[in-house]
Amino acid sequence: MKKLSLIALAAGTLFTVASCEKNANKVVTNVDPVDSTVTVDTSYTLSGLRDLELNNLGTGTINVTVTRTSGPEKKVSFVIAGLPDTSVIEASGVSSGYTTFTTAIKFVTKFAKPGTYPIRFVATSDIGNDKVYNINLIVKETPKSECNQLFVAATPNALATYSEQEDTLLYGQTAVINNTTQQQLFFYAMLLEVDTALDRTFVSVNNTNGSVIRFILDCNDGSIMLPEQEILGRSFLPTTMERRYKISGSGQAVVGGHARIKYTTWYDNNGDTVRNTYVIKAPFSID
Repeated sequence: MKKLSLIALAAGTLFTVASCEKNANKVVTNVDPVDSTVTVDTSYTLSGLRDLELNNLGTGTINVTVTRTSGPEKKVSFVIAGLPDTSVIEASGVSSGYTTFTTAIKFVTKFAKPGTYPIRFVATSDIGNDKVYNINLIVKETPKSECNQLFVAATPNALATYSEQEDTLLYGQTAVINNTTQQQLFFYAMLLEVDTALDRTFVSVNNTNGSVIRFILDCNDGSIMLPEQEILGRSFLPTTMERRYKISGSGQAVVGGHARIKYTTWYDNNGDTVRNTYVIKAPFSID
């Protein structure tokens, strides 16, 4: 048997499945070729294709086996057609090989909207005839607790904060906390105001409710909201000072790209409102 040659093919999109993959009972059967006047190549069969159910943020795999049933070995190539935009769903591991072989097709959902996505799996042999298999990708809404945990796992332990223009790195110690009891995400040690003097540079500490800065991730579209809230800020040494700020912001997480949150802080300084705007930006990757 010749060595399997993996490639990444897709007619429209590559795709990946969620960690909550469930078993589906439906066995996908071969449908008529694209051109029904052409004889179907019966020298091989495919098994393992099935409907797949997953959450809208995560990864999963379908194992497909190509089995030679008669004649000499031959090359069979795969293409996935009908997937939505790759910014939503991506598939990888689609391959070609010589009968008999097995390939793993990995799907990644990237804040895909819940729903059923019909896709076509097209197999083409050396003869040039197509076998078309129809399967459904069923996307479910990710539970809030799992969505929060995936955000923590997909971002670094320390997040970088930049100037509003994103041209200057100002601070690199903001952390994300996932409170599983409250099912709530928080930022800890967030930059509130920067100055050339450390004792006039403020980061967040516990607010009036005894918690840190809360934010909300929507797993249906990757949007991030930092609702308006009051937070206590504390400056660095040598002279530690405290000041109360208000803060709000919004952003977007892009799988394979970045989580980006633009936020504004403000406080009253003897009747004048002092405002500052910053951007948190961090790589966002799901394995």
